Amino acid sequence: MRRRKIWIVLAGEAGLRVLQHRTWLPGRFDELAREETAAARQPACELAVDAAGQAGDACAFRPAAVDPGVERGVADLVNQAAAQGLFDGLMLVAPPRALGALRRALGPAAAGLLIREEGRDLLDLPEHARSARLMAMLRR
Repeated sequence: MRRRKIWIVLAGEAGLRVLQHRTWLPGRFDELAREETAAARQPACELAVDAAGQAGDACAFRPAAVDPGVERGVADLVNQAAAQGLFDGLMLVAPPRALGALRRALGPAAAGLLIREEGRDLLDLPEHARSARLMAMLRR
């Protein structure tokens, strides 16, 4: 089995991460870059008091979105790394809209190394569950 370095770009509501997986180290993912969204740093629910003075939780739905500037920045990082031969394969995992934006921002060298795309947000999973899901995706 050939030793390969695979970069994985994870994007979602919580932000963006770039991981590196070395095929000779199963289940291990090293974080290369991280960017958190402003929404991820704010609580989804907060204590609210209504007109009658009753306290309760006020929860708001936050759509899964990634800042376009962050997408462009990570695409630049991936494009530069691909041009330098720093990885052998690329996997993009992001909600559909962010996935399309990331794919469009890839240069020819990085696009040629794309081995898998997955239209989902895995950033909210605990690390062990995310690692297991990524390993399953890599085996497909």
